[in-house]
Amino acid sequence: MKSKTLLAIAILIIIAGAIMVATLGFNVDLKYQDVKQIEIGLETEYNIEDIRQITNEVFENKKVEIREVEAFGTVVGIRVKEATEEQINLLLEKTNQKYGTENTTDTIRVKDVPRLRIREMLIPYILPVTITVLATIIYAWIGTKNWKTMLQLLLEYIIIGGVYFSIIAITRIPINEITIVVAFMILIVYSAVSIYCIEDRKKEVKKKEKKKK
Repeated sequence: MKSKTLLAIAILIIIAGAIMVATLGFNVDLKYQDVKQIEIGLETEYNIEDIRQITNEVFENKKVEIREVEAFGTVVGIRVKEATEEQINLLLEKTNQKYGTENTTDTIRVKDVPRLRIREMLIPYILPVTITVLATIIYAWIGTKNWKTMLQLLLEYIIIGGVYFSIIAITRIPINEITIVVAFMILIVYSAVSIYCIEDRKKEVKKKEKKKK
């Protein structure tokens, strides 16, 4: 009864997640979106937190990524989904005041940066995930010689993955390297637990066989 209830909850979460993805898509980090990068020369080293405070005021707490453009740490790159001419001028005004520069729209660089595709982020994990899943399923077959156990294990992998990414979609947690690594770690932990359960089941079978003898 308990397992059926958990399965029903999992299915509802997956359905809700699928609806969210179909309507709004996943919430992804800026690097996986088409963004504008504004590069400003400050002629001196700067503090990331000071720049972040300025961008929060200019872009009204929208998602912003700040990065060093040059090794000397005097040119800052600010990535944002959208930036109006008014916002760029305000950004220049505030950075000029903060760092004593005289930058204008002619002395900075504004460029469109195409997004990285999510599948490019997933490529390094495809092989280890495939190996982990196949190794666990093969081990289940060797340990039980039962097709039903193998299919059940495969279905559980699908459900766990579906629930995880549905929760990510529903809660609007950004998809990035961290969320993918967490998914991979969940996969490894579940595989380890499955192997432990199979071993435990094998021990019980052996005990029953000994008692029969």
